[in-house]
Amino acid sequence: MALSYLTAGALNMDAASWSDGIGFATSATLIVSSQSAQTIAGFDGSIAGIGQISYLDLRSLFSGTIGSTASPLKCGASTRVWNNMSGGTLYLQAANDNTGGSAVNTIALYQHTGPSTAILSGGTFTQVQVSSGTVTIGSGTVVTTLYVSGGVVTIADNATAITTVVVTGSGRVTCNRQVTTVTTSGSGQFIYDDTGAVTTATIEAGSFWTHLQGNITTAVIRGAFNASGLKADATVGGTSLTWWNTATFTSAALGGATLTQSNVTNILGGYQSAYTGGGGVPIP
Repeated sequence: MALSYLTAGALNMDAASWSDGIGFATSATLIVSSQSAQTIAGFDGSIAGIGQISYLDLRSLFSGTIGSTASPLKCGASTRVWNNMSGGTLYLQAANDNTGGSAVNTIALYQHTGPSTAILSGGTFTQVQVSSGTVTIGSGTVVTTLYVSGGVVTIADNATAITTVVVTGSGRVTCNRQVTTVTTSGSGQFIYDDTGAVTTATIEAGSFWTHLQGNITTAVIRGAFNASGLKADATVGGTSLTWWNTATFTSAALGGATLTQSNVTNILGGYQSAYTGGGGVPIP
């Protein structure tokens, strides 16, 4: 379909606000690029007859607010929703029907590259990529894969685990949901706060893992692992735990929850710096 642009100054995303007079429709290609900071009402693309659009691009000229907590923008996308807004907030829910063979209530890719804020409030986001700004993944939102190279991401609890999380660069993720596989690198930070077990954790040198609860079945640790705030007894290394000589370890606070290390392999002597949680006292 031909590109359709949101009219400058539009206060909603209804059909009349788009250059083609249609806007949201199955396979539509939509762009918001007006230089304005207005508040735009959310559009409900979950109504019968609207499948996934192809893509929606929110370009950097726009710095306003789209949708609200009570009435987010609702749409599905087979290609992407790209948020490069230079400010403001996007409230977004993946919601669409199966018209044209569309995957129901699904956004295939959400990309967040600007300094704005996004609240992802429901539906399925197959892949989320974040390099800047602030993104909150709500409790009603299912995410399969998450890549973070910058910005701050907060993930609320949901019964469906995230399959893969990769945190690198300056990215920071606080995760209150089970994850199957996590990799941290660069100066990336990952805070894990869920009772569900992580199957595989790889913590590269220079990156940071804060562990608040939950087991880790297989772990390779070359970076910093901090269990000082551990809330409940946990085991790292149900299958294997490998410490490299570049790692640092802060244990659970004395008298609190217990972190058990199992099936340990030390490479080049294992971690070289270790501290007792709370006081920062070196472990003898």
